[in-house]
Amino acid sequence: MPFDQRTRKLAQFAVRECIGAKPGQNIIISGGNEAMPFFIELYKEIILQGAHPIVRFNLPDTIDFFYKYANKEQIEDFPNYWFDTVKKASGYIGIDTDTNTRDLTNCDSKKMSNRAKVMRPIQNYICKAPSLYQLQYFPLVTRTAN
Repeated sequence: MPFDQRTRKLAQFAVRECIGAKPGQNIIISGGNEAMPFFIELYKEIILQGAHPIVRFNLPDTIDFFYKYANKEQIEDFPNYWFDTVKKASGYIGIDTDTNTRDLTNCDSKKMSNRAKVMRPIQNYICKAPSLYQLQYFPLVTRTAN
């Protein structure tokens, strides 16, 4: 896997400055496979800071499958295990890697809305603790004028 020094520096900044990881803390890193180089550098940096990385990896091409085939019980199931994990974490680095912006176009919007309601307490908890939460977009896309 090619290495880019900028990815390491971004990971160091996210872990040291944004989250402020300390020895013994649990730090969640969450995102998709497009960010694998960044995931690896975040993991290494969390270890170097003496903290414990908790990796939550989103499988590619599964969200639309979930909304197509999940039944009512699956849609409405609240993941207590995940909420407990988030509550015990000292930091959360979410990596937004959505490259396919149309993957949910044909999904059942009622299922999506119901699932969002179920997951809202976790999202609210993460977002209401600014010292806990850091969102990074990866890969970083820049636009230049011609």
